[in-house]
Amino acid sequence: MADTVGVLVSRHIFSDCIRDRTPYEVFPHYDQAARQVGLKPIFFTIEHVRLADRTVDGFTREPDGRYHQQRHPLPKVIHNRIKPAVFQMKYQLLRALPGLIIFNRDNRMDKWRVAQILEREPELKPHLPETFLYQQPVLQKMFDRFGACYIKPRNKSLGIGVCRLMHKNGAIWIEDAKGAKGEVPFNQLPAWIHKHIHAPVIVQQPISLLTINRRPVDFRVSVQKDGTGQWQVTGIVAKVGKENAVATNVAVGGKARRFDEVMVEAGFTKPASVREKMERVAVMAAKALEKSIPGMADLGLDLAIDEKGDIWIIEINGRDLRITFHQAGDLESWRRTFAAPMEYAAYLYRQPPAEKPGKPTVALITPGNLPVHGGKSGSVEIVARSWAKELGKNHHVLLLGNQVEEMADATALDLKAPVTQQYYKRVEQSLKFLKPDIIQVENRPLLLNRLAKAAPNAKKVLFVHSHTYLNPPYANRKALRKLLPRYDFILTNSRYMADCLKKEYPQIMHKLKEIWLGVDLHQFASIHDPSVRRRRIEERIRHQLNGRPVILYVGRIVPQKGLHLLIEAFKQVREVHPAAVLLIVGSSFYGRNVETGYLRKCRQLGREHGEQIRWWPHIPHQGLPAVYQLADVLVVPSVGKEAFGLVTVEGMATGLPILATQTGGIGELVENGVNGRLVSPGPGLSKRIAKVLVEWLNRPDQLKEMGKKSRIRAENYFGWSKGAKELSEIYHRLA
Repeated sequence: MADTVGVLVSRHIFSDCIRDRTPYEVFPHYDQAARQVGLKPIFFTIEHVRLADRTVDGFTREPDGRYHQQRHPLPKVIHNRIKPAVFQMKYQLLRALPGLIIFNRDNRMDKWRVAQILEREPELKPHLPETFLYQQPVLQKMFDRFGACYIKPRNKSLGIGVCRLMHKNGAIWIEDAKGAKGEVPFNQLPAWIHKHIHAPVIVQQPISLLTINRRPVDFRVSVQKDGTGQWQVTGIVAKVGKENAVATNVAVGGKARRFDEVMVEAGFTKPASVREKMERVAVMAAKALEKSIPGMADLGLDLAIDEKGDIWIIEINGRDLRITFHQAGDLESWRRTFAAPMEYAAYLYRQPPAEKPGKPTVALITPGNLPVHGGKSGSVEIVARSWAKELGKNHHVLLLGNQVEEMADATALDLKAPVTQQYYKRVEQSLKFLKPDIIQVENRPLLLNRLAKAAPNAKKVLFVHSHTYLNPPYANRKALRKLLPRYDFILTNSRYMADCLKKEYPQIMHKLKEIWLGVDLHQFASIHDPSVRRRRIEERIRHQLNGRPVILYVGRIVPQKGLHLLIEAFKQVREVHPAAVLLIVGSSFYGRNVETGYLRKCRQLGREHGEQIRWWPHIPHQGLPAVYQLADVLVVPSVGKEAFGLVTVEGMATGLPILATQTGGIGELVENGVNGRLVSPGPGLSKRIAKVLVEWLNRPDQLKEMGKKSRIRAENYFGWSKGAKELSEIYHRLA
């Protein structure tokens, strides 16, 4: 009996598909290609799936062209063609089932995330338009440099919401993809975007596209994995927009045409050589994307050629609708776009079974109030995704949270909900169905009662990251004295935090252990590495920092972080080192640059220093390594009792000496007098900080040696693999 391959299609078009009435998803093409490689395709929607017994009420195509529905075991390999606009619990659970391979598991392509991934590849940089998250200052810079720019919704396609913006006489001239035009005062643009686009947007550099009779041209490139598991270009087709149009999409009035005829009409004498270059860029982009978004096998890239003949990557789509090839009359390429995924499915069946991660199965439960991935993650979310990545090498790991992205070594369950209680209900549903052996709760002790009902047989582990959720208004000690002993194990991120728990709840001492958090030693590369040092020099020159001592603060701008004391200390530092720069990176809230009274106070304190205090807004975690690499020293001036402090070990990994207050768990991280200095909190703290900084800046060679020792300490104690090994040992004991 032939192996089966699933084709998961949207319910909105399924009835047309089984009547062979739509060119978007052509079941006969899938069927023919699958049978040629020895597979039997089963067509279904998510509603046809029966998770309880791992079956599907799917449709197969008979030799006479009719479709027959019957119950089948879920195919081991499934080609995902859905792109849910709203949350679908069943699809999240389907993705989490062990033993299934779903390729193109997540077809949603966040334009900002894609831009960041591609930016990491040096070979692709010449092909990438400058792209930023929307902010008014960013917009002004774009106007100053290019005279115009584009804004695009991060998560939409088909040209929806794309607008061209030009700055004229203090106002913004806007034209959308459908040709509608209007004028908006510069300061009212955020409100206009909120009203008309209803989505977060990116700002992108304008490209002078190739044109034919003033009609812009770009190209859809189908990039798919083939029967050997390699990326290949299946076809390229041109899209020609209306005269002076903002976008070329057929959905907004463009026309699809064959590649060669458009290139000849545009005056290219050697279209084959241009095609070859486009194919090379497209395959490079697919490979780059796959590094961060595993499971991709079927992509649609929009590439452009500018007036100079340079190639640009405009956009990447996770679900190429294939229809563009049909509209251009390139029927051979159109058929091949259906065949390649079936050939790739056959390739997957031929591969030896992957070595399954060992037992026990572990579910990591994040709080749900902040995204696990993306620019607004907090430290708890960063830690959870880092544990998942490392633990997934030896365990089947489920990572549950808000905005969880695909991961290579862990199963992501994105349970995003508008309110926290709804998120917790989704967590309960997931645990009831997936039945993990171990459930680890990240920093929310009161979740135990919910989890006990959802998964009564699972061992429960609590990882305490801070005091916050052990105190009112979130919890009271009387309730915790009853609840904490019911956990099978309790972990903390520092000896300090463990000692606090032992003192308050002595009955849990026998099930308590501290495990230091970590840092990605590859991502946070050392400035003492020659290649990083070269890049550091280039970036310092670009930011006009070369030859100047740079003191760095990274963190939220809230009173307990002590930034005001560092600014006071900086005044004293400048008296001795007038060229020094204080670089402040962060915001008042996680990922949100909100003006608060404390922020205003800090700005007022620093006003006399002008440009020698640089205020940079919140930077997403993946962008922080480049920030640390600009600095000479990291200061952690906390006055509150922090349990750990990720920025400390990130600075150490980067090779910076650390000046920190000896408060909470931070004092455990720095080896006083070796890779940094610990100063006591309390009255006179700003003077103590200033004294150490002046001493260090007077001795740059000593500063450098301390930085090297910081890196060594990070490598010895703070790699994620060390903590993951300790966690794994605990899980095995519990299971």
